[in-house]
Amino acid sequence: MFEAVGDGIYYSADANERIKFSAYYPYQELTDGNIYKVDLTQGYNNIDELLWAGMSTESYNKDSGVVALNMLRQYSTVRITLEEGDGYESGDVNGATVTISNITLKADFNVKTGEVAATETGSLTFEDRGVSAGWFIYVLPTAADVNRIVTVTLASGESFDWAIGDKAFEAGRYYQYNLRVNKVGSSFSFTVEDRVNEIMAPNEYIDL
Repeated sequence: MFEAVGDGIYYSADANERIKFSAYYPYQELTDGNIYKVDLTQGYNNIDELLWAGMSTESYNKDSGVVALNMLRQYSTVRITLEEGDGYESGDVNGATVTISNITLKADFNVKTGEVAATETGSLTFEDRGVSAGWFIYVLPTAADVNRIVTVTLASGESFDWAIGDKAFEAGRYYQYNLRVNKVGSSFSFTVEDRVNEIMAPNEYIDL
């Protein structure tokens, strides 16, 4: 249910004066009138997903009924699961650190137009929610980047890179990638299979 902050919103007494609405959640004091500050560096567990209803196509006045606002998710959710492969034992992926490079960390989101302007890019660390749950981040919609890499670093210090330069992320979608770490002699590899907006089956993996 909508609860007004302060005195609320009042229509003009003149029915010829009509207004349009846009809406966003969670609440944040806007800068420059329309700018919502996105900061994904706070961590997956500390961020409320940004929901936004663009400027309504219909205008309203004092005689209008309910204002219908369709709130849409503005972030993508990316989930990584890890499993031990050849050369590793159960528990070896516990405490792993997962990062993704060349991703938008902070941005200005225009609540009237929906335009996003990145203000800071870099590497983002996934939230470790335990091996059974996986590693999670929110990302803003982004085009594919040939230099983008997911890096998995085990507690032992061994590190694996997965080049994902062909992957773009769309608002409101859920991406899950199941990664399996393998040790062959003195080399390491990942195997990865992915599905966009679907959950990979437990027996499907990308080998690294």
